[in-house]
Amino acid sequence: MTIDNESPKPASTWEHPTGLRKPTSVLMVALGPSKGDLLEITTRHQPPADVMECDEVWGINGGVNHFGGRVAYDLLWVMDWIEQEARTEPRYGQYIKRHWNIHAAPIITSQATGEWENHPGVHEYPLQEVLQHVGNDNGYFHNSLPYILAYALYIGVKRFVLFGADYSHERIKRREDDRANAEYWVGYCRAKGMQVVVPATTTLLNTDRGLWFYGYRDQPVSLVRGAA
Repeated sequence: MTIDNESPKPASTWEHPTGLRKPTSVLMVALGPSKGDLLEITTRHQPPADVMECDEVWGINGGVNHFGGRVAYDLLWVMDWIEQEARTEPRYGQYIKRHWNIHAAPIITSQATGEWENHPGVHEYPLQEVLQHVGNDNGYFHNSLPYILAYALYIGVKRFVLFGADYSHERIKRREDDRANAEYWVGYCRAKGMQVVVPATTTLLNTDRGLWFYGYRDQPVSLVRGAA
Protein backbone atom coordinates (compact mmCIF):
# COMPACT_ATOMS: atom_id res chain seq x y z
CA MET A 1 0.00 0.00 0.00
CA THR A 2 1.44 3.34 -1.03
CA ILE A 3 0.80 6.20 1.39
CA ASP A 4 1.18 9.75 0.11
CA ASN A 5 1.90 11.89 3.16
CA GLU A 6 1.30 15.07 1.19
CA SER A 7 -2.32 14.56 0.20
CA PRO A 8 -3.78 17.57 -1.62
CA LYS A 9 -6.18 19.68 0.40
CA PRO A 10 -9.63 19.46 -1.16
CA ALA A 11 -11.14 22.66 -2.44
CA SER A 12 -14.77 22.05 -1.57
CA THR A 13 -17.90 23.71 -0.30
CA TRP A 14 -18.98 20.47 1.38
CA GLU A 15 -20.14 20.88 4.97
CA HIS A 16 -20.57 17.96 7.32
CA PRO A 17 -24.38 17.72 7.54
CA THR A 18 -24.78 17.33 11.32
CA GLY A 19 -23.88 20.97 11.83
CA LEU A 20 -20.70 20.06 13.71
CA ARG A 21 -18.09 21.15 11.19
CA LYS A 22 -15.31 18.81 12.31
CA PRO A 23 -16.14 16.07 14.81
CA THR A 24 -12.79 14.83 16.09
CA SER A 25 -14.12 11.59 17.58
CA VAL A 26 -16.82 9.29 16.22
CA LEU A 27 -18.48 6.10 17.44
CA MET A 28 -19.55 4.01 14.44
CA VAL A 29 -22.15 1.26 14.98
CA ALA A 30 -22.23 -1.32 12.18
CA LEU A 31 -24.51 -4.37 12.16
CA GLY A 32 -22.27 -7.37 12.88
CA PRO A 33 -22.36 -9.41 16.12
CA SER A 34 -19.85 -7.25 18.01
CA LYS A 35 -22.41 -4.43 18.08
CA GLY A 36 -23.91 -6.38 20.98
CA ASP A 37 -20.76 -5.76 23.00
CA LEU A 38 -21.41 -2.04 22.70
CA LEU A 39 -24.63 -2.28 24.72
CA GLU A 40 -22.86 -4.25 27.46
CA ILE A 41 -19.93 -1.82 27.59
CA THR A 42 -21.95 1.38 27.57
CA THR A 43 -24.33 0.23 30.32
CA ARG A 44 -21.54 -0.48 32.82
CA HIS A 45 -21.27 1.70 35.91
CA GLN A 46 -17.95 3.02 34.58
CA PRO A 47 -17.92 2.65 30.76
CA PRO A 48 -14.66 3.43 28.94
CA ALA A 49 -14.13 7.06 28.02
CA ASP A 50 -13.02 6.34 24.45
CA VAL A 51 -16.50 4.95 23.76
CA MET A 52 -18.58 7.39 25.77
CA GLU A 53 -16.78 10.64 25.01
CA CYS A 54 -17.31 10.84 21.26
CA ASP A 55 -18.52 13.92 19.42
CA GLU A 56 -20.93 11.94 17.23
CA VAL A 57 -22.51 8.49 16.92
CA TRP A 58 -22.98 7.18 13.38
CA GLY A 59 -25.32 4.33 12.37
CA ILE A 60 -25.79 2.39 9.16
CA ASN A 61 -28.64 0.82 7.18
CA GLY A 62 -30.79 -1.37 9.41
CA GLY A 63 -29.51 0.49 12.44
CA VAL A 64 -32.62 2.62 11.97
CA ASN A 65 -34.60 -0.32 13.40
CA HIS A 66 -32.88 -0.36 16.80
CA PHE A 67 -35.40 -0.09 19.65
CA GLY A 68 -38.20 0.83 17.30
CA GLY A 69 -36.12 3.53 15.68
CA ARG A 70 -35.65 5.36 18.98
CA VAL A 71 -31.84 5.09 18.93
CA ALA A 72 -30.82 8.62 17.97
CA TYR A 73 -27.81 8.49 15.70
CA ASP A 74 -26.27 11.83 14.81
CA LEU A 75 -25.78 10.58 11.25
CA LEU A 76 -27.17 7.60 9.34
CA TRP A 77 -25.30 6.01 6.42
CA VAL A 78 -27.17 4.29 3.58
CA MET A 79 -24.45 3.71 0.99
CA ASP A 80 -26.77 1.84 -1.35
CA TRP A 81 -28.99 3.17 -4.09
CA ILE A 82 -31.57 4.34 -1.59
CA GLU A 83 -34.45 4.61 -4.08
CA GLN A 84 -34.13 0.96 -5.08
CA GLU A 85 -33.64 -0.16 -1.47
CA ALA A 86 -36.87 1.55 -0.46
CA ARG A 87 -38.71 0.16 -3.49
CA THR A 88 -37.69 -3.47 -2.95
CA GLU A 89 -38.01 -3.28 0.86
CA PRO A 90 -40.83 -0.80 1.59
CA ARG A 91 -40.73 -1.34 5.37
CA TYR A 92 -37.03 -0.50 5.39
CA GLY A 93 -37.74 2.66 3.40
CA GLN A 94 -40.38 3.64 5.95
CA TYR A 95 -37.93 3.06 8.80
CA ILE A 96 -35.46 5.42 7.13
CA LYS A 97 -38.14 8.09 6.79
CA ARG A 98 -39.24 7.52 10.39
CA HIS A 99 -35.64 8.01 11.51
CA TRP A 100 -35.67 11.43 9.92
CA ASN A 101 -39.13 12.31 11.25
CA ILE A 102 -38.24 11.35 14.83
CA HIS A 103 -34.67 12.60 15.07
CA ALA A 104 -34.19 14.99 12.14
CA ALA A 105 -30.74 13.40 11.83
CA PRO A 106 -29.10 13.64 8.39
CA ILE A 107 -28.59 10.69 6.06
CA ILE A 108 -25.63 10.25 3.69
CA THR A 109 -26.19 8.00 0.68
CA SER A 110 -24.50 7.26 -2.62
CA GLN A 111 -27.08 8.65 -5.05
CA ALA A 112 -30.34 10.33 -4.07
CA THR A 113 -32.86 9.89 -6.88
CA GLY A 114 -36.65 9.85 -7.15
CA GLU A 115 -38.46 10.99 -4.02
CA TRP A 116 -35.17 11.06 -2.10
CA GLU A 117 -33.59 13.67 -4.37
CA ASN A 118 -35.27 16.61 -2.63
CA HIS A 119 -35.55 15.07 0.82
CA PRO A 120 -34.29 17.70 3.31
CA GLY A 121 -32.28 15.20 5.31
CA VAL A 122 -30.61 13.23 2.51
CA HIS A 123 -27.13 14.18 1.31
CA GLU A 124 -25.15 12.55 -1.48
CA TYR A 125 -21.69 11.27 -0.55
CA PRO A 126 -18.99 13.80 -1.57
CA LEU A 127 -17.08 11.23 -3.62
CA GLN A 128 -15.09 13.73 -5.69
CA GLU A 129 -13.89 15.59 -2.62
CA VAL A 130 -12.99 12.41 -0.73
CA LEU A 131 -11.04 11.04 -3.71
CA GLN A 132 -9.21 14.33 -4.04
CA HIS A 133 -8.19 14.01 -0.41
CA VAL A 134 -7.09 10.36 -0.44
CA GLY A 135 -5.79 10.32 -4.01
CA ASN A 136 -7.77 9.74 -7.18
CA ASP A 137 -5.97 6.43 -7.74
CA ASN A 138 -7.39 5.14 -4.44
CA GLY A 139 -10.92 4.30 -5.54
CA TYR A 140 -11.20 0.97 -3.70
CA PHE A 141 -14.76 1.06 -2.32
CA HIS A 142 -16.53 -2.31 -2.47
CA ASN A 143 -18.77 -2.01 0.60
CA SER A 144 -20.07 0.72 2.88
CA LEU A 145 -17.42 0.86 5.61
CA PRO A 146 -14.54 1.91 3.31
CA TYR A 147 -16.57 4.91 2.17
CA ILE A 148 -17.23 5.84 5.80
CA LEU A 149 -13.61 5.47 6.90
CA ALA A 150 -12.37 7.55 3.97
CA TYR A 151 -14.99 10.19 4.73
CA ALA A 152 -13.99 10.34 8.39
CA LEU A 153 -10.39 10.89 7.35
CA TYR A 154 -11.48 13.60 4.90
CA ILE A 155 -13.40 15.65 7.48
CA GLY A 156 -10.62 15.39 10.06
CA VAL A 157 -11.79 12.71 12.52
CA LYS A 158 -8.91 11.80 14.85
CA ARG A 159 -10.46 8.87 16.76
CA PHE A 160 -12.85 6.40 15.10
CA VAL A 161 -14.37 3.78 17.40
CA LEU A 162 -15.86 0.93 15.39
CA PHE A 163 -18.29 -1.74 16.60
CA GLY A 164 -20.13 -4.33 14.52
CA ALA A 165 -17.82 -4.48 11.47
CA ASP A 166 -17.11 -8.22 11.73
CA TYR A 167 -17.52 -9.57 8.17
CA SER A 168 -16.37 -13.21 8.56
CA HIS A 169 -17.63 -13.69 12.12
CA GLU A 170 -18.91 -17.23 12.79
CA ARG A 171 -22.20 -15.85 14.17
CA ILE A 172 -23.05 -14.19 10.85
CA LYS A 173 -25.22 -16.47 8.73
CA ARG A 174 -24.89 -14.34 5.60
CA ARG A 175 -21.30 -13.18 5.53
CA GLU A 176 -20.46 -9.94 3.81
CA ASP A 177 -17.69 -9.96 1.22
CA ASP A 178 -14.75 -7.58 0.97
CA ARG A 179 -13.45 -7.72 4.51
CA ALA A 180 -10.07 -7.03 2.92
CA ASN A 181 -11.43 -3.77 1.55
CA ALA A 182 -12.39 -2.60 5.06
CA GLU A 183 -9.03 -3.69 6.48
CA TYR A 184 -7.23 -1.80 3.71
CA TRP A 185 -8.96 1.42 4.74
CA VAL A 186 -8.35 0.84 8.45
CA GLY A 187 -4.65 0.54 7.61
CA TYR A 188 -4.74 3.58 5.36
CA CYS A 189 -6.45 5.73 7.98
CA ARG A 190 -4.07 4.59 10.72
CA ALA A 191 -1.11 5.40 8.50
CA LYS A 192 -2.56 8.89 8.09
CA GLY A 193 -2.73 9.36 11.85
CA MET A 194 -6.36 8.49 12.60
CA GLN A 195 -6.82 6.23 15.61
CA VAL A 196 -9.17 3.36 14.72
CA VAL A 197 -10.41 1.48 17.78
CA VAL A 198 -12.12 -1.93 17.44
CA PRO A 199 -13.55 -4.29 20.10
CA ALA A 200 -11.59 -7.33 21.22
CA THR A 201 -14.32 -9.65 19.89
CA THR A 202 -14.33 -8.56 16.25
CA THR A 203 -12.82 -10.66 13.48
CA LEU A 204 -11.73 -7.47 11.69
CA LEU A 205 -7.91 -7.42 11.65
CA ASN A 206 -8.07 -10.86 13.35
CA THR A 207 -8.52 -8.96 16.61
CA ASP A 208 -10.47 -11.80 18.23
CA ARG A 209 -7.42 -14.05 17.93
CA GLY A 210 -5.42 -11.86 20.26
CA LEU A 211 -2.07 -10.22 19.69
CA TRP A 212 0.26 -12.66 17.95
CA PHE A 213 3.48 -12.36 15.96
CA TYR A 214 4.16 -15.05 13.37
CA GLY A 215 7.50 -16.84 13.74
CA TYR A 216 8.28 -15.91 17.36
CA ARG A 217 8.59 -18.38 20.19
CA ASP A 218 8.77 -15.52 22.69
CA GLN A 219 5.98 -13.19 21.64
CA PRO A 220 7.17 -9.53 21.66
CA VAL A 221 3.74 -8.19 22.62
CA SER A 222 5.21 -5.63 25.02
CA LEU A 223 6.39 -3.63 22.00
CA VAL A 224 2.80 -2.90 20.97
CA ARG A 225 1.13 0.17 22.43
CA GLY A 226 -1.83 -0.70 24.59
CA ALA A 227 -0.89 -4.38 24.99
CA ALA A 228 -1.58 -5.88 28.39
